[in-house]
Amino acid sequence: MQVNRETIQTITEKRTDMSQFLTHWTDRDRFTALLRVGVFVASAARRSVGFLGLDGTRPTIYGSSPAVCFSETPIGNYLQSVDANPRYASRQYGIALPKTALYAYGARPVIYGDMELKERLGSENRYLFCHFRYCSHGDRIDWTHEREWRARPNVPVNQRIGLRSDATFEHVVGHAGKTLSGSGKDVVPMHLPCHDERGDLTDQLPEEPRFIVLVRTEEEKQAVGEDAAKWQQGTGYSREFYSEVSEYRTKYLTALSKARVVSLEEARRRRDREGLWRVEDLVSAGSLA
Repeated sequence: MQVNRETIQTITEKRTDMSQFLTHWTDRDRFTALLRVGVFVASAARRSVGFLGLDGTRPTIYGSSPAVCFSETPIGNYLQSVDANPRYASRQYGIALPKTALYAYGARPVIYGDMELKERLGSENRYLFCHFRYCSHGDRIDWTHEREWRARPNVPVNQRIGLRSDATFEHVVGHAGKTLSGSGKDVVPMHLPCHDERGDLTDQLPEEPRFIVLVRTEEEKQAVGEDAAKWQQGTGYSREFYSEVSEYRTKYLTALSKARVVSLEEARRRRDREGLWRVEDLVSAGSLA
């Protein structure tokens, strides 16, 4: 059987376990901070680890390139993870972007493998490595259910759309004293530029939003639009950063004010009642505010 582009597209459209969107999931405080600055901040994704009575953190993104993590898991399947594990229950807020747009920006699926594979990868590509050890006994390490993609900052693209490397920001996250900080060379834009028919990025930011905002409850949906209007009036954090990237800020906040918002409460209901598993199914079903 000949497999062409149309065949692949038909298969992926029919498969409820595959989504055409990639989602960055996080907790509520960080979600609010990300919405305000309009960018994802790349990191080494350090996680807490206890070993021989010692507490500390270790990076889960290796190599010399910090990155932003996304999941290809459809929203209906992600809710199964939320029900199964507190790790996901604390991360019920997200931003979903089209896979085609993120791929054009430079995002790629992670490479699952053992530590020997990691050593064979060059430092340039090691940021894509995710530790995988699938054994019948001992400590199994398996994150394949997250179907992870990663994107590192594409500095030339950021520069072209106004996220300059010398434009810095620092934003307080919640009430814990943590900060979200960086510059144009440390971020992946939430409002991605347009791409042409060949899939190459242009220098133009779209007027309409290409991202979908995901919140935990129905009550929180309206607050997204209200916050966008408030920030358009100059109320909020990171004014210095915004003044240096005013063109990106203006177009991002306009897009945010028009963005489609879906709650996980509604996603759960529509999945159980109508068999809608993917965020694009909810969009086409007209269920978004």
